[in-house]
Amino acid sequence: MTAHRARAKGALLLVALLALAAFAAQPAGAATKPYSLTIAPAMVKGGGTVSLTATFKNLTGTQQLGSANLTPPAGFTLQAPPAPVLSGAGSATIAGNVLQLRGLGLPPGGSVGVTFSVSVPCASGRSFTWMPQAKQSNDFNGQPGNDLTLSPPSPTTTVSGCVAAKLAFVQQPADARIGERITGAPFDPTDTQHLVSVEVEDASGARVVDSSAAITMTLGPSTGVGVLQPTTVPAVNGLATFSNLSISAAGSYTLSASSDGLQGATSNPFNIQQAAVQCIEDKTCSTGDVPKNHVSTNTTAAPVPGQPDAGFLTVSYDVGPTIECQGYNEFSPDQAEIQGPNRSKVVAFRVDKLLMNAQPNNGASFLDMCFGAPYSFATKPGTPAAVEIEPGFFVGRLPDCGAAPCVAGRNKNQSGDGIITVRVAAGPEDPAFRP
Repeated sequence: MTAHRARAKGALLLVALLALAAFAAQPAGAATKPYSLTIAPAMVKGGGTVSLTATFKNLTGTQQLGSANLTPPAGFTLQAPPAPVLSGAGSATIAGNVLQLRGLGLPPGGSVGVTFSVSVPCASGRSFTWMPQAKQSNDFNGQPGNDLTLSPPSPTTTVSGCVAAKLAFVQQPADARIGERITGAPFDPTDTQHLVSVEVEDASGARVVDSSAAITMTLGPSTGVGVLQPTTVPAVNGLATFSNLSISAAGSYTLSASSDGLQGATSNPFNIQQAAVQCIEDKTCSTGDVPKNHVSTNTTAAPVPGQPDAGFLTVSYDVGPTIECQGYNEFSPDQAEIQGPNRSKVVAFRVDKLLMNAQPNNGASFLDMCFGAPYSFATKPGTPAAVEIEPGFFVGRLPDCGAAPCVAGRNKNQSGDGIITVRVAAGPEDPAFRP
């Protein structure tokens, strides 16, 4: 053998070995029919609906990309309408929560984009992976060998923050006294652990923790005539806390939270009372003297054996429906409403001497009690029966005691003030009094 032929044979052997090495170096399962997928934008806001575009590109040498399915990550929901829009031939539809592309017929090197809408969860800082599948056939049929292989791996979408949509009360307001701080604890202005608070939420109700929206608190639908000073507080990590809310007059109220561009929120109803004392189980409680102009009330509530009777005993003036009794000129222009736990109550109503002397008949014997309650009751003999002035609320002049409600006594004190005392039976009702 000549040296030339030996060198040639060695070269052929070396080429064969290199080819074998190259084949052996190719990883098992390497893509022989590859395609790529990109989804833009790669970063979106959560808590709302966004528009995305998915672009499929055929990276094979000879095969077509005929059809594909695209399944969104967990927590993402495809929206239709609007219908997905395809940039080339074929069709794009949504079935269940899968985007289906059919009849694409993409040749090697060809690409197609589809634009669609999807709701994104509020999950700031997390990345989510999409799940595509592509086939040669136009109708998404065929054996597994008909599948194309995604190269590189599946694209992801990162949630960079959340879309603020609405407000919601986190800590609701509780009952409070006139002019005292409203908190989430009834009649406790010192409870700074339960201050009224409102959060910024996305459309699904999750807190938008990156929001610093300015939230303004005003009065919502209310029956009281009190004033709340409008207060604006910036949200911190999506939560606004209100530490200086108070209302200037008794009545029933709601609070209204608002912020530019967001759906507002209205609180649960609550009451503002002039006076409120806590009644401890099985112990008598009293409001003490509660004045208003030239009148005052003093209410004592006695426990009812065997009945749960803890709660707050409250007094407010000139709230609820105005009560007038036929055939009687009231001594006082003011009426008191008593609320409290399920206890029997004794209410002593004092009428200032000035008001007493303003009436032609100003002796204590002329004092009557014009009474209103959410139930019917017996009236003073010779006076009209209790009148229903609005659905479920009755007004009439009380008789002297026997059965409560009734007038237990009339007299004048040493100052010439008129005193009329009324007994009210135990019950959850909230009566009103006007002497």
